[in-house]
Amino acid sequence: MAEVFAGALARKETEDALRASESMKTAILTSLSTGVAVLDRDGCIIAVNESWNRFTREDSASWDAGAGVGSNYLESCRAAALKGVSHAEEALVGITSVLDRSRLSFAFDYSYGTAPADRWFTLTVVRLERPDGGAVVSHTDVTERKRIEMDAQQSRQELAHFTRVSTMGELTASLAHELSQPLSGILTNAQAAQRFLAKSSPDLHEIRNILSDIVDDDKRAGEVIQRLRDLLRKSELARDPLELNELVRGVAKLLASDAVIRNVAFAFDLHPEPIVLNGDRVQLQQVILNLLLNAMEAMVDGADSDRTILLRTTRNDLDAVHVSVRDTGAGLGPDAEHKIFEPFYTTKPAGMGMGLSIARSIVQAHGGLIWATNNPVRGATFHLALPLTPAGQSR
Repeated sequence: MAEVFAGALARKETEDALRASESMKTAILTSLSTGVAVLDRDGCIIAVNESWNRFTREDSASWDAGAGVGSNYLESCRAAALKGVSHAEEALVGITSVLDRSRLSFAFDYSYGTAPADRWFTLTVVRLERPDGGAVVSHTDVTERKRIEMDAQQSRQELAHFTRVSTMGELTASLAHELSQPLSGILTNAQAAQRFLAKSSPDLHEIRNILSDIVDDDKRAGEVIQRLRDLLRKSELARDPLELNELVRGVAKLLASDAVIRNVAFAFDLHPEPIVLNGDRVQLQQVILNLLLNAMEAMVDGADSDRTILLRTTRNDLDAVHVSVRDTGAGLGPDAEHKIFEPFYTTKPAGMGMGLSIARSIVQAHGGLIWATNNPVRGATFHLALPLTPAGQSR
C-alpha cells in the first residue's frame, strides 16, 4: 500500500512539475514581443505566441502569411518561393538545414514594404536539442536599429566626401603642376605646327608627329581631370569589381607631382597577377590617398638620401589581399599605434584628426582591417587587409 501511495505521489509531483514547466514556457512565449513559433522535425508548427499570430496577420507580403499552429511552415516557404516572394527561398534552405541537423542555427535580415516605410526583421532559427528534434523560429523587428545604421553610414559618407574635398584643396599646387605639363606641351606643339605650316613646303610628316603629340598631351590632361572628378564625386557606397594594383598605381600617379615637389619617390612591389575585389573605387582611393599623404608628411624632416615610400600588394591563402604603405619618416610615437585611428587624434599642427578615422570606417565597411606598425629601423608602415571576391580568386 505504501508503495502504491508513493508511486501515485511521485506521478502527481511529476505531473505538477510538467504543468508548471508548461505554464512557465507559455508565460515566457506570451511575454515576448518577438514572434516565435516552435516546429517539429517535419516543419509543422506546434506552438506559437501571440506576437507570431499578430505578425503573420500583418505580414501579408511575406512567406509567413497565415502560418499558424497545425500548418507546415516549410510548405508555406516553398509555396511562397514558387511565387517569387522575396527571401522565401533563403528562409526555406536555412530552416531545412536546421531541421535536418546539418546546422545548429541560421539567421538573416530582410525587409519588406515600400520606402520610406520599409520594415526590417531578423529571422532566427535555432535547433531544439531533444530526441524528437525540431526548431524554434523567431522574427524580430530591427527596423529602428537598421535606420540608425543607415543614418550612421550616411553621416560617414558625408564626412568622407568633405575630407576628400579638403584634401584636394591641399593638393592645389601639385594638381596645377600636373595639368600645366600637358597644357604647356599642347601650346608648344601648336606653335611649332604653325611655324612648319608657314613654310612654302611644310614637312607633313613632322606636322603629323606634332599633331600626335598634341593628342597625347590632351589625353594626359583629360585623365588628370577625370581622376579628380572621380575622386570628388559624391555617391552611395558601391560594390563594383575593381583591380587593386591599378587602383594603387592610379592614386600614386595623382600624387606624382606632389611627390616631386616634396622630393619623395614612390617604389612599387605589387602582386604580379591582377587582384580583383568588390568595393567602392572612390572610397578605397581615398584610403590609399590618405596613407600616401601621411607618409609624405612623415618624411618632411627626413634625410634627403632616403625619401622613398614603398607600396606593396600581396595576397594570401585565405582569399584576402594585403596592402602596405611603408615610409622612412620618424615613425609612430608612444601608444600612437593604438590611438592613431581614433577621431580627432592627430600629430599635425593643422590636422583635423579625421583622415585615418574615416579610412578605418571605409575599410571596415568593406569587411577589412587597417592597422599601423613601426618599422624595425626607421619609419612606419600602414597596413590594410581586404577580402577578395570570387571573381578575384583565380590563381
